[in-house]
Amino acid sequence: DHHEQRRKRVKAVLSEKNANYLNYRTRDIVKLHKNYFNKCSEYVSLQQQVLISSHDEKSSSNEQLLPPSVARVSSDEPLVLGRVSSESARTTATESLSSSPHNKKNGMSGFITQMRSQLANAAAAGDPSRLTARLAKLKKEVHDADQEYRQGIRTLESLRRFQVETAAHAIRHVEAVLLDKSDAIRAAILTISKQEQEALANESSLTKDTLDMLDQMDGKKDLERFMIEYEKLGFVKPKPVCYENYYYGRCKELLFGSRLNDYAKEHNRTVPLIVTKCIERVELLGGLEKEGIYRVSGRQSNIDLLKSEFEKDEELVELVDSKYDVFTIASVLKLYLRELKDPLFDFPMNDRVTYSKLENYNDRKSILEKSISNLSQAERDTLKTLITHLAK
Repeated sequence: DHHEQRRKRVKAVLSEKNANYLNYRTRDIVKLHKNYFNKCSEYVSLQQQVLISSHDEKSSSNEQLLPPSVARVSSDEPLVLGRVSSESARTTATESLSSSPHNKKNGMSGFITQMRSQLANAAAAGDPSRLTARLAKLKKEVHDADQEYRQGIRTLESLRRFQVETAAHAIRHVEAVLLDKSDAIRAAILTISKQEQEALANESSLTKDTLDMLDQMDGKKDLERFMIEYEKLGFVKPKPVCYENYYYGRCKELLFGSRLNDYAKEHNRTVPLIVTKCIERVELLGGLEKEGIYRVSGRQSNIDLLKSEFEKDEELVELVDSKYDVFTIASVLKLYLRELKDPLFDFPMNDRVTYSKLENYNDRKSILEKSISNLSQAERDTLKTLITHLAK
């Protein structure tokens, strides 16, 4: 705030000094210069008229002293000389007016003023006493105008010095303000830097302690401690809830309607056991030679019974020397594949239409290969097992 108030005060003083100097230089001194040069021009013009008038009087007196013949001869000469002198005086006055720097600067107003003076002088030209009085008056006016003009120059120089001194004072003020601001900024940055240095030192110490602690960490030992504490808690895994059929009793797992990928993850085998057992039994019973093996359905009661046996425990199911015929076993295999949560080979209708329209074997093969490549490992292995079985 202090610097701002000081800056505004110095700016106001500097503006005042500049305005005073510029106003006096562009207005007052111009008026004084104009008045002085106008008076001088008028005085010079009047002097020339006085000289011409005195020359005419001398010529008239000489003409009276000469004889008539000479007077007649010489009477024309003064007239011519007077005319020439008058014309030269007017020419000189005109040249003085046209060559004056003041006329060049002041335009029509100065020209009108000079013309008035010339007319006044011309009116008084007939009376020598009036010309002399007019000349004395103009001489005093020229002297006064000169003194005013000189004093104006002194005043202008004084204002110029004040303006220069004020500008120098303003520069010194700017230097002082800049130095103060520089010192303040330096002190602030120095304080912040020291605080940052202390903070970095503390962070460096904390980082070093953290690194030392990390060097002592051992994940295996921590895991062993965790497992010891976990075992102390005696966490008991909940037993799975089994499906219980009203007619056939409790089932170990639900095979029908499940996902093939879930089965492969849980049993660690890609081809379900029910698929391999059914295919092996169908082939042993000669089902592939029978017409409509996968179109003729077995007895529904036998199908439901064999289905429940697989869900009770597929590991214990023995189809060799069993009471189930080949059509029942084939029907159970079809039922399992039909009830899968996700189709074994998902072939959308759009792809089927595109496939049926293709006549080129390679194009058809390319579509099938692309679809098969999108299957999971369990789906590919199961599909391969079925195709191998059906191709026999």
